[in-house]
Amino acid sequence: MLVTAINELQETVVNNPFGQILALQSLKENVSVALDVSYFFSKMDKNNDLKNHCVQNLNALKSLAKNLGISTRNPEERLEYAISALEVDLRQIERTTFYKGELDTAYQKMEKIKEWHLFRSVDTRNKEISNQKRAIERIKQRAEEQKAIKLKELKRQIDRKKLELKNLQK
Repeated sequence: MLVTAINELQETVVNNPFGQILALQSLKENVSVALDVSYFFSKMDKNNDLKNHCVQNLNALKSLAKNLGISTRNPEERLEYAISALEVDLRQIERTTFYKGELDTAYQKMEKIKEWHLFRSVDTRNKEISNQKRAIERIKQRAEEQKAIKLKELKRQIDRKKLELKNLQK
């Protein structure tokens, strides 16, 4: 499989200069799959000759993967890393104030409305304040809705990755 991919890469590069990108991507995918398979085989019970052969293949694939810029982590480590990164994103979003710029602008506008203006009645001032409060509440509501959507999506991704990890560890 890997030899075939390398041969295809060479043919594609010779025949089509734009094919380099596609062929290199195909090679990266094949090396990544071969690494996953090698990690799987390394867990199996084998005699010493097969174990040594498996280790040599795995090391060669890791070297090739490093040269191609591919992660050499085993599938479990990659999933754990992905889960950890998603959890960091989740905590960041929980601390983030969505639509902060809009809220700051709305609060600044409220402060200007509350200032004294010549020839403005108290009734007009109170209406402007009431309208601005509603505008602020709408912004807050939209922000909370967007935050909830983002949090739900990240939690779904984390759950999916944890399930993949659990299935992989069986």
